[in-house]
Amino acid sequence: MALPNFEDLHDWSIRETGAFWSSAWDFCGLKGLQSEPHYEHSVDAMQARFFPNARLNVVETFLKNADDRNAITFIGEDGRHQRWRRARLKREVEQLSAALRREGVTKGDRVAGYAPNRPQTVAAMLATACIGAVWSSCAPDSGPDVVVTADCVVLDDDLIKHIKECIHKNASPRHVPALIVSVGEIPRTKSGKIAELAVRDVVNNQHIRDLSGLANPQALDNFANLPELLI
Repeated sequence: MALPNFEDLHDWSIRETGAFWSSAWDFCGLKGLQSEPHYEHSVDAMQARFFPNARLNVVETFLKNADDRNAITFIGEDGRHQRWRRARLKREVEQLSAALRREGVTKGDRVAGYAPNRPQTVAAMLATACIGAVWSSCAPDSGPDVVVTADCVVLDDDLIKHIKECIHKNASPRHVPALIVSVGEIPRTKSGKIAELAVRDVVNNQHIRDLSGLANPQALDNFANLPELLI
């Protein structure tokens, strides 16, 4: 469709929303199945839905045209600059996904990444999605007191030291947790912030401010009497 000016484009986009968003999908080169409806209107703009039944292949969309064009420009807190071309991003994703498969990660598994905002984190997310696993980012930007792992992870002094060295190497000191612990159960709640604050209170031997939102408050006992925080 030929539209001579912006006003005509805008008018078409609100008169024929389905056709507009279908064309936007094609224009952006998204990889996947559109499926109708393309747009579901709501009086509340925040409740409007775009392609509610579509299936989008995020990995193929990100990694198509693996050429020399820029994919990621990174500027670290320390001023370091890093630029990844599209070809490098694809190569990193392929290598990481192969490594995850070797570790036994399969479709439907969950992968938690304790990583700062870096190109490697983007590659790890895409590598996880490439397998069909679920990526969960545990961004350490707020300077956590405690990092919790599943009890199936055997933590010893050498492993804890190695983890902290890796974090130190790739992030600023404030990203390094004071304590890394392994527990079999963590507090469950609809609001992750409630659980986070409750664990922090227990670890720091302070009064717990809010237990009402926890489904299993007894799990907080896992975090009592831990070694002194090395802040």
